[in-house]
Amino acid sequence: MSHQKARLSLLIISFSIFLVTISPVVWAPAGEAYTLTISPSRLQESASSQVVLSLKVTNATTFTTYSFTWTVVDPSGSSRTATNSTNTGFGTSFTLSTDFPKNFPPASLRYVGNYTVRVDETSPANKANVASGRFQVGLTSAGTYRRTDMTSIQGIGYRAGENVTIDMSYGSNPVPGFPNWGSADSNGVLSYLWQSSPGAATGVYNVTLQGSTTLKVPADT
Repeated sequence: MSHQKARLSLLIISFSIFLVTISPVVWAPAGEAYTLTISPSRLQESASSQVVLSLKVTNATTFTTYSFTWTVVDPSGSSRTATNSTNTGFGTSFTLSTDFPKNFPPASLRYVGNYTVRVDETSPANKANVASGRFQVGLTSAGTYRRTDMTSIQGIGYRAGENVTIDMSYGSNPVPGFPNWGSADSNGVLSYLWQSSPGAATGVYNVTLQGSTTLKVPADT
């Protein structure tokens, strides 16, 4: 009987030691992978639209805080930044998102051209340019139209009530009905609609907006 008690005590002691030596394990994979998604990739100058920048990270380390700095450079050369972070917990993948221009004050979508995006990791390690991309802003709501489609033309960043010249050309030839004129609204937005004729030539049409007092660099074209 005493022999059985001694054996039972030994088992209990061994089991207790086994429990004490267990500790949480932080799993660190070979290395993170980063994928940047930008939506939409093209849009019209706007005072209200947003571009969603999303970074997907896979092969992340568990129970680790990841922090990032997002940098957007607009066509004028101005650079704006935003930051955000997350903790992975038990997961090894996550997605972080931010909106441009809302989270990049005082940024705007007032310039025509390419906006470049760069993402830098600042924690748990300093890694420059883990992902990059770009999106495009134009004066029209779409890049291509069919004959007789209604074309939306819009520019922002003008003074309230400012007179704006609207010009359109096909190659070196002016399009009939242009130049035309309009006035910016109380928010400095100039909006104009144009419908091509059934017999309009197909190809590239160039649109230009020119304010009477506001000088935009680069120009709205």
